[in-house]
Amino acid sequence: MVRNNTTFIGSAPTWANACVGENGFPGYWDYAKGFSQAATILIDLVLSERGLEHSVDEMVYPVCFNMRHSLELRLKGAISELILIEKARCRNLQFDLAGSHDIGNIWSFFAEKAQAADDRYDPIIRRLDTKITDFAEVDATGQTFRYPLDNESQKHLVDVAVINFVVLKRSFGELEAALDDLHRLNKYLCDEYRCGSFTKRLSRKNLFEMASFLPPRATWAADSFSTTKEFLKKHFNIGSKELSESIKLIESHFELAPAIGITIPLLGVEEAYIEEFFSYWFKHHDLPSDKALIEAEASEWGSGEMFEAILKADKTRAEVWEAVKSNLTPEKLAGLSALFYFARGLYFSECYCRIYELDLEEAKSSFASSEDSVWPQYFHIFDKTNALYNILRSLYFLQKDKLAERLVVAYGLDEKFSWLDEARQRTLFRKPEYCGYVT
Repeated sequence: MVRNNTTFIGSAPTWANACVGENGFPGYWDYAKGFSQAATILIDLVLSERGLEHSVDEMVYPVCFNMRHSLELRLKGAISELILIEKARCRNLQFDLAGSHDIGNIWSFFAEKAQAADDRYDPIIRRLDTKITDFAEVDATGQTFRYPLDNESQKHLVDVAVINFVVLKRSFGELEAALDDLHRLNKYLCDEYRCGSFTKRLSRKNLFEMASFLPPRATWAADSFSTTKEFLKKHFNIGSKELSESIKLIESHFELAPAIGITIPLLGVEEAYIEEFFSYWFKHHDLPSDKALIEAEASEWGSGEMFEAILKADKTRAEVWEAVKSNLTPEKLAGLSALFYFARGLYFSECYCRIYELDLEEAKSSFASSEDSVWPQYFHIFDKTNALYNILRSLYFLQKDKLAERLVVAYGLDEKFSWLDEARQRTLFRKPEYCGYVT
């Protein structure tokens, strides 16, 4: 007979039910944040009472145990993220996450492997090293704040004697902030390496650095380019083969190629087609300024006004479809869709290429089916009130500034979009400092 647990169960009120196990999929991060928040709450409680209600001599143990256990979980979470980064680089990194508990060993492993993987880890590792070493010296394996005696019946913390709660709060706050930055960097690098723009030794960020050193592509036949190549090999510590591989990546990259005077054409669509799309869109849509207040009024459901709006929209679609269908191809449809949907992220141009590939597969399938399968995909973009907003932002990100400016001038968009100057100066697309890109 299965025993019914009377303690670890769900009950009323429902807001008090915590999701665990497969219900919510908690991982290292969730566990670690729980222990760190518990430590912080206890520290604040003791300090707010000046130790009168809850003795510092008693509370120091649960506080420090929660801090130390949170740190262990955070480091194991960081290693699990580093494993994913190395997997994206086709490298196999292994670590006994379940069986390892020595914080010093865990930290040494992470620091060594992370620095070997990407130089952007260096600053955050320097920030963390002293704080983590403090814990490793006092409670390496998680026993010091759990029990008064060690395995040999020797009292813990004899050499420490006094622990100040104010110092604990400040120091743990600094540690938490640095660990949060490490987590953000790990998540970012996971996404960046999945883009595939890297070589054996060089990261995507390194390729951006290399592009800044390269002269215009048209000048590479000059004798001076040999000197440039020798400089690059020495500067990045790579050989001729990896240099050639890196340069090929730069030449074919939407964000890097313009640095050496190469223009990468839009995927699937010519610039004239984008201008044509804008022309049709403006014939049938009004574009308010993004500074204008949004009107809350709406037509009553089933009213004559709503019925007229539906008929007008259907007529518009019929007119537009008759004008565009003969010139529409799977490539153009996918190219238009990719520009629209890429604007949701605007972080890596590699994502634009991937979106186009997926949309092209769908478009080809629709064209192979029937016209009735194609036109809904076209009007899915055409009917969007933010179609121009998205497409224009994508064009600026992909460094199609001349096309974007022609559209801005043609339709007076300077008065519509308040973010245009940021897009022109590329501050709109600036990544956080920890990403390592020079702006």
